[in-house]
Amino acid sequence: AESKKTYEAQLRELKEFFEQARRYQKAKTAKVSGFKPDLKFEAMLPVLEGKVPLVTMASRERAIRDAVQFADQQKVHLIIADPHELGKMGPQLKAKNIPAILGPTLALPEHEDDPYDAAFTLPNEFHKAGVKFAFGTFSNQFTRNLPYQAATAVAFGLPYEEALKAVTLNAAEIWGV
Repeated sequence: AESKKTYEAQLRELKEFFEQARRYQKAKTAKVSGFKPDLKFEAMLPVLEGKVPLVTMASRERAIRDAVQFADQQKVHLIIADPHELGKMGPQLKAKNIPAILGPTLALPEHEDDPYDAAFTLPNEFHKAGVKFAFGTFSNQFTRNLPYQAATAVAFGLPYEEALKAVTLNAAEIWGV
């Protein structure tokens, strides 16, 4: 119950921040007298204009669902980062063209009762669902292992060509390059 209250409070703060950024955007566009630039809101302008995607860390299915709902409400482009499960969200992510950046495949299961190969097979689940994805490390520490992450996914069912695209082409397309 306590964590739910905390989650809801954080979500309210985030929504309020987006509203403040929208008000800032309107004031800047209208060239309101006495307007003072604010760097945190300036950084949000490309997100609100759809030029830069909103990257959201969402590891579980419910968090992914909440992130998609939030992005729809705010009318921003979304990238799901470091998901640990896809659940039933595959068709929705595909329909809304929301890509994902997967975390390390060379990882232990997140929960005690998860299958031992949950992280190894996750890229293939995204592929089967038709969701564009790329491999990521989310730190500099294990960047050198990126090819091995892709190779492990291939050993657990991901087609070789898809693994290669997830390291090269998909990553570039997700970031708009």
